[in-house]
Amino acid sequence: MFSMARRGSYVSFSFWILLAAVSIYFVWPLKDHPRRGIDLVGGFYITLKVNVDEAVRAELMHRMRGLVDILQDNSIVEPVNHKVEGHAILLTFKTVEDANKAFQAFRVRSNLNMNVHHEGETVRLVLPDHVAQFIKENAVEGNVDVLRKR
Repeated sequence: MFSMARRGSYVSFSFWILLAAVSIYFVWPLKDHPRRGIDLVGGFYITLKVNVDEAVRAELMHRMRGLVDILQDNSIVEPVNHKVEGHAILLTFKTVEDANKAFQAFRVRSNLNMNVHHEGETVRLVLPDHVAQFIKENAVEGNVDVLRKR
């Protein structure tokens, strides 16, 4: 009987220890659970495609509208034709004299951050490579930031 009572106390003791361990686990959870990445949880991958050339083109279109405003502010005739070609804005005027006036107005502006060239009736404003590269990098970073915040 003595062994039976002893055995019963071991079972009872083991039961209470096990109950205490389980209770502690649920009442006091681990504060720093290991964080599993989205690939371990069974998540998904995102392939990001950014049309960086379109970002440069949009910036040039925006600048072209500003250039037309500069011409209007200086009472210079607006160009007959204007277009974006590569990293450049081409403004075509009726006369060489109008093109020369526009060229002079653009050269005086130091905040354009574009290289200005005059060829006959055409004024060509070229975006420097470092500025184009900056626009491209910002286009990619902006899209990545949008995805991170979602």
